[in-house]
Amino acid sequence: PEAGSAVAAAAGQASAEEAEGLRLHLSNRGGATGYKGVIKNASGRFEARQTADGGRAHIGTFDTALEAAVAFARAVGEYQPPATPTVATEAEGLKLHLSSSNVTSYKGVYKHPSGRFQAEHYVRRRQVHLGIFDTAVEAAVAYARTVGEAPEAGSAVAAAAGQASAEEAEGLRLHLSNRGGATGYKGVIKNASGRFEARQTADGGRAHIGTFDTALEAAVAFARAVGEYQPP
Repeated sequence: PEAGSAVAAAAGQASAEEAEGLRLHLSNRGGATGYKGVIKNASGRFEARQTADGGRAHIGTFDTALEAAVAFARAVGEYQPPATPTVATEAEGLKLHLSSSNVTSYKGVYKHPSGRFQAEHYVRRRQVHLGIFDTAVEAAVAYARTVGEAPEAGSAVAAAAGQASAEEAEGLRLHLSNRGGATGYKGVIKNASGRFEARQTADGGRAHIGTFDTALEAAVAFARAVGEYQPP
């Protein structure tokens, strides 16, 4: 490149993210050049190459890693950052129940082996199947129709969700701690990250159930794992 050009100015940066209007492919393997598809050869120059038909196809040899990275991006297409998934909070006039601990992002919604989404909830320890749907949002709508839509932020119901001594949630009676634990629930502890871990006793030791954003979510998971609380 000509002295003073954008490529020349950035040539010394092993991890420049963009050049000549192209987003470059950075290496996540800690390679010597900092770029995917670019290696330094024995002559000290930089070779760009791509995978084609199960082998390596030579693109060209360049004076700088940046020039080789630009050639690689032109050959295979510029880097496309992964799309940030969006989670619908409302659908069909219902506020949906979000869950940060569930891979589907919704309470009561699980990925079915078929690739579709299953909605379910518990009524006094009994699992109630609500249906299988094409999307997680459709399943979340079915769940909200059955158990009631999610409470408004700041409402009395939402505020109660943060109380450590809620006795019931998602149709389950929860196990309250009678030892004055910090979370208020049996089988739930607050870990060093500030999140809440649910665990149960199994085979003389502790078995991890899951880690959750709130003590209430952890208490629900504990009740599902061991069975809801049965009053004496």
